[in-house]
Amino acid sequence: MQQFLVKVVQFLLMDFLFLSPILLMIFVGSTLFWRKKLSKLWQKFAITLTVLVLLLTIWGVHIERNLIVINEQKITLGFKARIVVISDVHLGIWKDDKFLEKIVTQINQQKDIDAVLMAGDWTYEPKIDQLDKLFAPLKQLKSPIYGVLGNHDVEKPGPKLRTELQSALQKANVKLIDNLALSTKDTGLNFDIIGLGDLWGGEDDIGVISNRTSQNPSIVIAHNPESILKYKNIPKNKNLPNLTVTGHTHCGQVRIPLIYKSFLPVSNTDFDKGLFNISQFDPILAGQLWISCGTGEVGLPIRLFNPPSVDVLTID
Repeated sequence: MQQFLVKVVQFLLMDFLFLSPILLMIFVGSTLFWRKKLSKLWQKFAITLTVLVLLLTIWGVHIERNLIVINEQKITLGFKARIVVISDVHLGIWKDDKFLEKIVTQINQQKDIDAVLMAGDWTYEPKIDQLDKLFAPLKQLKSPIYGVLGNHDVEKPGPKLRTELQSALQKANVKLIDNLALSTKDTGLNFDIIGLGDLWGGEDDIGVISNRTSQNPSIVIAHNPESILKYKNIPKNKNLPNLTVTGHTHCGQVRIPLIYKSFLPVSNTDFDKGLFNISQFDPILAGQLWISCGTGEVGLPIRLFNPPSVDVLTID
């Protein structure tokens, strides 16, 4: 019943999203009709605002959220690698296997990719019996893919689907590494890969980093960027991760200046998008943080000033 009510609210909001520009036009038109004494300047402003809202809604719902942007970034870490980072694909209500096929095609077109790292939130209220079909396109990736689960995959919120999702991802050749550390011997890469469970699910076990004996460079995959704040619990004599890649924020999804930060799903809204020195958030920490804007949507099927992105990180 709860899931049903959530979906009803979502579709009502969706209707409001589509109808709001029309309702605004009717309101402004009525105002102009009944108040003929209004200045021409005000009339022009009202009409311009109405048209702008209508065009932005059409763009965000029907065009921008279906684009895929390749975001190139160079990062100096002291070792060489070339990785793709994706996050928050949110397959289910608003995105399906066809969109995932487009993502896979874009990734396969990139040259010399060592690995694809997926920072969680694979789903958004999917039909559980469709999970195998939804993630089947990942089998076509030319590079190995490693990933972790996000809050929507561990019922924070979302349906109970963890077991079925893990099975579908395994069939799609995804190596899930929640709270696991893979050495260079495991992967054949020149850096270790560490996965953290989801913060909102209380599953990000920093012990997987604290207990490492490897001195190899390392990259952590986590869903929520605020997991890095737990790095202060890692003993000082331990090797901190060189880079942590995350998602979760959607970079605002609807990225309207001065407003979007109020909707970021983090306690500290400085966790936004792109590359950061982790010392910015805690001076006793080191390493770098990458926050991906993701490719999917939650709530409403709209992205504005923030298209779906596939991040290609060149490390040297």
